Amino acid sequence: MAATSNTRIKQARQVVYTTCCLIFVSFTFLYLFFFQSDMLSMVQHIMSNGRTSYHVLIFSSLITLVLSVLPFVQSYFIKLPVKFISLLWFPSFWALGWLTDVGLSEVAPTSHSINAVPFVITAILYAMAIFAWTRLSREVEANTPLTNIFWPNILLLVIAMTFTTYVSNTNRTIHYELRLERLVTEEKYQNVLDISAQEEHPSRCIMSIRAYALSRLGELGDRLFFYPNSSGGESLLPPPTDSLRPSNLPKILREYLGGFPIHDMNATRYLQHLAADSLASEHVHEYLLCALLLDKNIDTFVDSLVVYYSPKDEPVKFPVHLSSLPRHFAEATILYQRMSESPKVVLDDDETLENYLAFLEQYKKEDDPVEREAICRKYYNETYWTYYYFNK
Repeated sequence: MAATSNTRIKQARQVVYTTCCLIFVSFTFLYLFFFQSDMLSMVQHIMSNGRTSYHVLIFSSLITLVLSVLPFVQSYFIKLPVKFISLLWFPSFWALGWLTDVGLSEVAPTSHSINAVPFVITAILYAMAIFAWTRLSREVEANTPLTNIFWPNILLLVIAMTFTTYVSNTNRTIHYELRLERLVTEEKYQNVLDISAQEEHPSRCIMSIRAYALSRLGELGDRLFFYPNSSGGESLLPPPTDSLRPSNLPKILREYLGGFPIHDMNATRYLQHLAADSLASEHVHEYLLCALLLDKNIDTFVDSLVVYYSPKDEPVKFPVHLSSLPRHFAEATILYQRMSESPKVVLDDDETLENYLAFLEQYKKEDDPVEREAICRKYYNETYWTYYYFNK
């Protein structure tokens, strides 16, 4: 009879152990592969000084395997009742939390800038629990229902997973930035736009990545105002200091534009200096015009437009007549024409003019500012006019 009881307890122990192992392996691999892969890629880049790269599948599998071995090793030294056997996985969850607890500033990330308090408290509680349950707890009866054994273990695993996600870096904006930077290095610019469009309050880094992707696709002047922007011309460039992140976006833009500010200079002013340099790339002109629009500096925008879009083989005669411009440049030019008594530029674009007059009709229809903005954003949210009139 005693042998039968021992057999049932061993079988129950094996079932619970296998279940805990499967839960841990599934959680750890999915957590590393889908959520923390870009963060760990950055850590790998920092620790190796850029000499090695992080292979998501290989490293996610390797880390999961190593952490899965720890409970097996502990089981040889710690004999826990089957009801609390999931405590063997706590050190692995602790290690997983430490591994993904990465401090990250806007420019210079630092690996494992951790707060030790949660780990110390958890380690003390874990040691106390192990001592108590190995010395004071009795093994379950052989006829105990399996569900009564499972639920305490599942509950402990949920607590451990919650702890891991609590101490790790789960900052949504940072994960977005790292993901977009990875897509930039992979030259998946349309994916950058599709993902960044989901962010309602983008950071400066996200906005600069989006502008770069649009420029790479040749659509910066046509689609810039399809997306939210709250930083004016500054949003076109990330902070100037070289980043420790794998993509090093400032370096990419320096190569793309032909230069980048060494000091924290106003982005629009810097682009003006860069545009006057003969070494600057042709993309600088488009960047500068967009920066002036973002700053709502219409007069300077028109002056630059004359320089870049006037016929090169003819002397400039005012007003300069233009027939075709990128969408947002055309919208800004029509706006300028309506605001100026003697415009320097005249755009022959009946469709854009008709759309602007329709916009003005909607604008003047509502007396209440809130209602006016709502209706204009509903029908003309992707135009420069909405940005000009309503963005603070």
